[in-house]
Amino acid sequence: MPGPAPKDPKKLARRNLRSTAAVVSAAPAERAELPSTYRTETKQWWRIIWSSPISDEWVDADVPGLLALAALVDAFWAAPPQDRAKQHAEVRMASREFGLSPFSRRQLQWEVRRAEAAKPPPARPAPRKSSAVLSVLGGGKGS
Repeated sequence: MPGPAPKDPKKLARRNLRSTAAVVSAAPAERAELPSTYRTETKQWWRIIWSSPISDEWVDADVPGLLALAALVDAFWAAPPQDRAKQHAEVRMASREFGLSPFSRRQLQWEVRRAEAAKPPPARPAPRKSSAVLSVLGGGKGS
Protein backbone atom coordinates (compact mmCIF):
# COMPACT_ATOMS: atom_id res chain seq x y z
CA MET A 1 0.00 0.00 0.00
CA PRO A 2 1.59 3.34 -1.03
CA GLY A 3 2.00 6.15 1.49
CA PRO A 4 0.61 9.66 1.23
CA ALA A 5 1.46 11.80 -1.78
CA PRO A 6 4.53 14.05 -1.31
CA LYS A 7 3.89 17.68 -0.38
CA ASP A 8 3.95 20.36 -3.01
CA PRO A 9 7.50 21.86 -2.88
CA LYS A 10 6.02 25.37 -2.74
CA LYS A 11 4.27 24.51 0.54
CA LEU A 12 7.28 23.09 2.37
CA ALA A 13 7.99 24.88 5.65
CA ARG A 14 11.76 25.17 5.21
CA ARG A 15 13.01 26.46 1.94
CA ASN A 16 16.14 28.18 3.29
CA LEU A 17 15.09 31.48 1.82
CA ARG A 18 15.47 34.80 3.54
CA SER A 19 12.07 36.12 4.53
CA THR A 20 12.97 39.79 4.06
CA ALA A 21 15.50 40.52 1.39
CA ALA A 22 15.90 43.99 -0.06
CA VAL A 23 18.54 45.69 -2.11
CA VAL A 24 18.93 49.39 -1.41
CA SER A 25 21.14 51.69 -3.44
CA ALA A 26 23.24 54.10 -1.40
CA ALA A 27 26.57 55.86 -1.61
CA PRO A 28 29.28 54.96 0.91
CA ALA A 29 29.09 56.88 4.18
CA GLU A 30 30.88 60.17 4.64
CA ARG A 31 33.44 59.99 7.43
CA ALA A 32 32.58 62.24 10.36
CA GLU A 33 35.19 63.97 12.47
CA LEU A 34 35.59 63.06 16.13
CA PRO A 35 35.61 65.71 18.85
CA SER A 36 39.10 67.00 19.58
CA THR A 37 38.67 65.99 23.24
CA TYR A 38 38.79 62.27 22.40
CA ARG A 39 41.86 60.30 23.39
CA THR A 40 44.66 59.46 20.98
CA GLU A 41 43.75 55.74 21.10
CA THR A 42 40.17 56.51 20.06
CA LYS A 43 41.31 58.73 17.19
CA GLN A 44 43.71 56.00 16.01
CA TRP A 45 40.90 53.42 16.16
CA TRP A 46 38.67 55.79 14.15
CA ARG A 47 41.33 56.16 11.43
CA ILE A 48 41.80 52.39 11.28
CA ILE A 49 38.12 51.51 10.89
CA TRP A 50 37.54 54.19 8.24
CA SER A 51 40.59 53.12 6.22
CA SER A 52 39.36 49.52 6.28
CA PRO A 53 37.57 48.14 3.19
CA ILE A 54 34.67 47.32 5.53
CA SER A 55 33.84 51.04 5.66
CA ASP A 56 32.67 50.77 2.04
CA GLU A 57 29.64 48.85 3.34
CA TRP A 58 28.50 51.65 5.67
CA VAL A 59 25.95 54.24 4.60
CA ASP A 60 25.24 57.68 6.07
CA ALA A 61 22.56 56.17 8.33
CA ASP A 62 25.33 54.17 10.07
CA VAL A 63 27.40 57.22 11.01
CA PRO A 64 25.42 58.18 14.17
CA GLY A 65 25.83 54.63 15.47
CA LEU A 66 29.54 54.70 14.68
CA LEU A 67 29.87 58.00 16.55
CA ALA A 68 28.09 56.43 19.55
CA LEU A 69 30.50 53.49 19.31
CA ALA A 70 33.42 55.95 19.25
CA ALA A 71 32.09 57.46 22.50
CA LEU A 72 32.09 53.96 24.02
CA VAL A 73 35.65 53.35 22.81
CA ASP A 74 36.74 56.66 24.32
CA ALA A 75 35.01 55.78 27.61
CA PHE A 76 36.88 52.46 27.58
CA TRP A 77 40.23 54.26 27.35
CA ALA A 78 39.17 56.80 29.99
CA ALA A 79 38.14 54.11 32.51
CA PRO A 80 40.60 52.89 35.12
CA PRO A 81 42.11 49.53 34.08
CA GLN A 82 40.14 47.60 36.72
CA ASP A 83 36.83 48.99 35.33
CA ARG A 84 37.50 48.38 31.63
CA ALA A 85 35.88 44.92 31.42
CA LYS A 86 32.33 46.31 31.41
CA GLN A 87 33.25 49.01 28.89
CA HIS A 88 34.95 46.40 26.70
CA ALA A 89 31.78 44.29 26.67
CA GLU A 90 29.76 47.29 25.51
CA VAL A 91 32.27 48.12 22.79
CA ARG A 92 32.37 44.50 21.63
CA MET A 93 28.59 44.27 21.37
CA ALA A 94 28.22 47.60 19.56
CA SER A 95 31.08 46.76 17.18
CA ARG A 96 29.18 43.74 15.90
CA GLU A 97 26.55 46.01 14.37
CA PHE A 98 29.10 47.39 11.93
CA GLY A 99 31.02 44.26 10.91
CA LEU A 100 34.05 45.12 13.03
CA SER A 101 34.77 41.57 14.18
CA PRO A 102 35.34 38.33 12.26
CA PHE A 103 32.23 36.84 13.90
CA SER A 104 29.98 39.73 12.86
CA ARG A 105 31.33 39.75 9.31
CA ARG A 106 30.44 36.10 9.07
CA GLN A 107 26.90 36.77 10.32
CA LEU A 108 26.55 39.63 7.83
CA GLN A 109 27.87 37.27 5.14
CA TRP A 110 30.70 39.65 4.27
CA GLU A 111 33.78 37.95 2.88
CA VAL A 112 37.22 39.50 3.16
CA ARG A 113 39.49 38.44 0.34
CA ARG A 114 43.13 38.45 1.26
CA ALA A 115 45.72 39.72 -1.17
CA GLU A 116 47.97 36.85 -2.25
CA ALA A 117 51.13 38.95 -2.04
CA ALA A 118 50.35 40.10 1.49
CA LYS A 119 51.93 37.11 3.21
CA PRO A 120 54.86 34.97 2.10
CA PRO A 121 54.04 31.27 1.88
CA PRO A 122 54.90 29.32 5.04
CA ALA A 123 58.29 27.63 5.02
CA ARG A 124 58.11 23.86 4.83
CA PRO A 125 60.21 21.87 7.26
CA ALA A 126 63.02 19.77 5.82
CA PRO A 127 61.89 16.18 5.17
CA ARG A 128 63.02 13.65 7.76
CA LYS A 129 64.45 10.27 7.02
CA SER A 130 61.97 7.61 7.99
CA SER A 131 64.67 5.43 9.60
CA ALA A 132 65.40 8.17 12.17
CA VAL A 133 61.75 8.23 13.19
CA LEU A 134 61.51 4.45 13.31
CA SER A 135 64.60 4.08 15.46
CA VAL A 136 62.94 6.18 18.15
CA LEU A 137 60.00 3.80 18.18
CA GLY A 138 62.16 0.74 18.90
CA GLY A 139 61.39 -1.54 21.81
CA GLY A 140 58.01 -2.78 20.63
CA LYS A 141 56.85 -6.39 20.19
CA GLY A 142 59.51 -7.28 17.63
CA SER A 143 62.48 -6.22 19.80
